[in-house]
Amino acid sequence: MRHLPSHGLSVLIAAFVTLFAGIAPAQAYDVLDKELEGRAFERVRVGVGGFLQPRFRFTEPDEDVGTTGELGFSLQRVRIIIDSDLLAPSHRRFGFSIEQKYQFELIPEPSLLDAYMDVGFGTEFRLRLGQFKAPVHRALLVSDANNLFADRNQITRWITDREMGLMFHGYWGQRYITWQFAMFNGEGANRLNNINNKFYYAARVTFSPLGSPGDGFEILKDWKPEGREKYVPIFTIGYAFHTNVIGPPGQQEARSAHNVEAFFHWRFLTAMGEFHYAQIDWEQVDIADFTQLGGYGQLGAFLFGVPWAQDHIAVMYRFEQGDRLIPTNDDVTVASPTDPGQASRRQSVGIGVFAGEPLFNVVQDFRLIVSYTIKEELEELTYRNNELNVTASLRF
Repeated sequence: MRHLPSHGLSVLIAAFVTLFAGIAPAQAYDVLDKELEGRAFERVRVGVGGFLQPRFRFTEPDEDVGTTGELGFSLQRVRIIIDSDLLAPSHRRFGFSIEQKYQFELIPEPSLLDAYMDVGFGTEFRLRLGQFKAPVHRALLVSDANNLFADRNQITRWITDREMGLMFHGYWGQRYITWQFAMFNGEGANRLNNINNKFYYAARVTFSPLGSPGDGFEILKDWKPEGREKYVPIFTIGYAFHTNVIGPPGQQEARSAHNVEAFFHWRFLTAMGEFHYAQIDWEQVDIADFTQLGGYGQLGAFLFGVPWAQDHIAVMYRFEQGDRLIPTNDDVTVASPTDPGQASRRQSVGIGVFAGEPLFNVVQDFRLIVSYTIKEELEELTYRNNELNVTASLRF
């Protein structure tokens, strides 16, 4: 395969790091933040932000199977984010509050991602209404700005991510226990009607005996609970289940799935993994039923003990393997090397350069990730499709 010149990659990283010194500290912009005296709500806040992710990608071509590969630049994500809070007085343990979020994707064409309101008393019991992510994978719930790698693992792409519906959710204490139960139309994002009048149900629960900052990150650095001086390790285990029926009568597809997750963080090290199993049954007898089986494990670590680098440079690795189409009764053969029904294995290695403090609030706000993915097909129909990505991202 072709390689980028090593000196060219070094210059690219050096230019990114040099840029740190020439920008002001970053934060989401509050266009309104006002105290409300004598009102049921103590404070109203409206914020506007954005997310930009340019990328260079090289994917190997393979003329023998007719794939041309990819070489060039792209804008992977361009987003506008608007959120607001109506917060109860801080002295009220179970004060009523309302939060809203709107997120729009502009590439390759404008589309609505998130649009929901979140209402409730305290943190233990809340109700979310609108369009938002289904609680079925931990990696799916992490925002694109907070992923370890620039792209999620493959099992999160086996289902739709955002749905219209409602979700009861909450957490106890320092997120020792979190829970989510959701009911959706099950037709995917921006679909205004429930075509078959059947619902998509999803439930998830996690347990963190020493506390946790939540589901929002795939890489952390030096986390400690609010109000404590000492760093605390995080260990989280969780389980999720979802079931859905899609399609018109006579052509319906029923799906039920289980997901087990684990997450660990201590100082400079973050590790997580998930295992996913699903059954898909078709109403039409001439279409084969099948199962899905897959999982991944990944590790990100800042360079502990190396001055400056331990705060700004991390190495990362991910192993994933899965088969999204395993026939349960019929013998369905794989048609070609690029058949999506073929089982696959992927190994990704990378290095991330993070701006971090004092310029940015968290390490993920401004970063550059260089990664290389080795892709293997596991059903004897292999082809060349390894991939190099150089991805920058800026969130404000």
